Amino acid sequence: MTTHAGHEVLLTTDALAQPWSISVWDTDTGSSVSNFKGQAVAPRCLCLRGSHTLIGATENKPVLQLWPLSKKEDSQQKLVCPGKVSTITISPDGLFCIAAIAEKVYIWEMSAGGLLSVLSDFDEVKVIRFTDDGSQFVTGSCGGSLLIWDFATVVSRTAPKAKGSKPRHRRQAHSAEITDIHVGCGGPAARVVTCSTDFSCKLWDLISGELMKTIIYEEEVHSVIMDQAEMSLFAGLESGDIRCSPLYGQVSQLEEYAVKNVTKAGERTFRSHKDSVTCLALSSDGMMLASGSADGTAKLWSMQEENSLLDIQHGGPVTNVLFMARSVINSAQMHQGPAITLQNQMGREEGGRGRVINITISDNSEWPERENRTDVDRMLGLSSPPEAKSQSKEEDMDTTDEIGSLRQEVEQLKQVNKDLYNFLAKKIISSDGGKSTSE
Repeated sequence: MTTHAGHEVLLTTDALAQPWSISVWDTDTGSSVSNFKGQAVAPRCLCLRGSHTLIGATENKPVLQLWPLSKKEDSQQKLVCPGKVSTITISPDGLFCIAAIAEKVYIWEMSAGGLLSVLSDFDEVKVIRFTDDGSQFVTGSCGGSLLIWDFATVVSRTAPKAKGSKPRHRRQAHSAEITDIHVGCGGPAARVVTCSTDFSCKLWDLISGELMKTIIYEEEVHSVIMDQAEMSLFAGLESGDIRCSPLYGQVSQLEEYAVKNVTKAGERTFRSHKDSVTCLALSSDGMMLASGSADGTAKLWSMQEENSLLDIQHGGPVTNVLFMARSVINSAQMHQGPAITLQNQMGREEGGRGRVINITISDNSEWPERENRTDVDRMLGLSSPPEAKSQSKEEDMDTTDEIGSLRQEVEQLKQVNKDLYNFLAKKIISSDGGKSTSE
């Protein structure tokens, strides 16, 4: 078996949550690293907030569960939502939470739990994904519609209400339920892949919302992900196979093609699961692929050797797989995120009170890389290195000189304007005096 550096661990959940709600596994040995007890986490409802909290929505109750990675006893927190959550995601900076409840999408800011916006769709929302910069997010519904939203617009208080509630693009992407969405890198210029029970995966351009490619399979597709270079697509199929399909190469000029017509040189199949592949995840170095299946197993695959590295048994169908840096667990022992409360209504803002956002400033002792945070130090008013302070003083002096020069120029313009006014006034008076004399 090929070994890896072990910089990451694998998080898994299953539908029965017996004995654990979340299990953490060593990616080298398959041994248990840590566990979190609670209720079963629903599919596509497990997120990591920052480097200190795991958030998961329960399968059959309107409850969010929060587990601090500091692993203190009896420290699990539960938040009641307006309804049962079908999918949830956290912004890359950990400041915002988006959850789908039936046909509505709720957006909270996490510091004070304020409800920023409630969006509506015609169908039940099944998947939500952020772009890597947090500027956009996409939603997929059980009716096959794909909606692309601008985050700043939907949470803005100054945007027109009618405009703020509309997505940037709305596409009828599939003829059946969208089961998974993967957003590539590139922020607002990213590419998005959707998969569906209509036997297809589709590649979309986030800027224009236009369809770039359609890949048709012989069976339902339940999960999807792209490799880091975004040259290949991995589709988790109903049969248990994971099909790797090229996005470019010999089919680069085709908008639509069937996988059965792709040559074996361009197609790979990871075959081991005995039931549908419910979830996929890729390690940060792109060397390992994790898959979860309804057959109760989670597997680690080598991307180079195309074979199974680990086979982890669970008590029920696996609902989520997630890679996490091992260092996050270690650093979390020294830092625990603050408690969170979520508002279920936006009535406080309508009563005339402004939106209040609590900002938590961490002590600088929690920053492991002090030399790389001089910009943050200046923003927060904390101590800075001597060279940063001297540079700041020079910038202040330059600014003062520039302000003085501008003020002098303004005074000169005022004097010129005054002289021009006096000259014109004398001209008009002398002209009127000449006319009166002649009369």
